[in-house]
Amino acid sequence: MVSPVLVQPRARVLVIDDDDAVREVVREILRAEGYRVATARDGVVALDLARDFQPAVILLDLALPAMDGGSFIDEYRHRARPPASVILFSGAPDIEENARHLRADGFVRKPFEMTAFLHQIGACMAAT
Repeated sequence: MVSPVLVQPRARVLVIDDDDAVREVVREILRAEGYRVATARDGVVALDLARDFQPAVILLDLALPAMDGGSFIDEYRHRARPPASVILFSGAPDIEENARHLRADGFVRKPFEMTAFLHQIGACMAAT
């Protein structure tokens, strides 16, 4: 695990996933690592939350109700200045291709391996 001492004290992550259990587990993991975390279950709610929370990294599932992940990215990047890093978070077999197509900053395949998951978020934080 990444040491909480290494995490910027106000490092913010927005987790967008329609699965309540996934959101809760990811939120607790990230909080334990020292991140400030906000969550949303769909892209529409997440757009407003992103404006107010101003995350450094967005962890985004692709299959969402109300607004899918691709539509969220397009709308978010249109609104946010500067936009946060976006990491796709999905069990889809073509997640790597989707990440390239959507110009995401990274991807994490579900189910995820903890070290790789935290490394991906930390790398995006370091780039901001």
